[in-house]
Amino acid sequence: MTETMDVRKQTTKTSPRRKQEERSAVARAKLISAAITLFCERGFSRTATADIASLAGLTRGAIQHHFASRQELVTSILLDVEAKVIESFTAAAPKPNVDLEERIDILIDGLSKVSQSPLYLAAMDIWFTSRSDPDLREVVVQSVGRYTDHFRRLWQSTFGDEISEEVITECRRVTVAVSRGLVFSRLIAPDNSARSIKQTFAATKMLVKHHMLEARINHKPKKSKTKRT
Repeated sequence: MTETMDVRKQTTKTSPRRKQEERSAVARAKLISAAITLFCERGFSRTATADIASLAGLTRGAIQHHFASRQELVTSILLDVEAKVIESFTAAAPKPNVDLEERIDILIDGLSKVSQSPLYLAAMDIWFTSRSDPDLREVVVQSVGRYTDHFRRLWQSTFGDEISEEVITECRRVTVAVSRGLVFSRLIAPDNSARSIKQTFAATKMLVKHHMLEARINHKPKKSKTKRT
């Protein structure tokens, strides 16, 4: 009986702190969500912290309370956007045991949708705008590095059973260049039509297919080493 009462006392003592932590986490999430929304609508450079707080339904002081600096706020936003974009890329990956041509179709069609999403646009906007900021440059470099590494593993796991790493790298770099180029064009010309983007990705897909199918014919899988007895 005494042990039960002690447990109840401990629970009572810790619950206010736990509630405060939960409220703090909710407020941070609201601020990050509001910032992402505004970045998508206006762009990173045209979004003021006061506007972020207003959209989140909080005071401007809340940002200073939950984020020690502008760098911490942008870092938190970038990590959240980055995680969601990477999750989208992972969802675009083809299932195992799918024909090579179909894998190319599924992956590049999926990447096309992701690169047209507001989240990807927000990520690219932050990368472009913050790269020259000495306080944010390292954060941006690390974010781009994690994104690139994930993208590399995605392509390798999708095509590595039939295509050489060299050819996969070439095709991946072309696709990344096209994707980033289209996003950049949208940042400076928001009216860029969806049809134009779709046609560009269709041409990219044809290029990747031609290169990979030709490489598959000449690709010799590595023989597994066996011990001699």
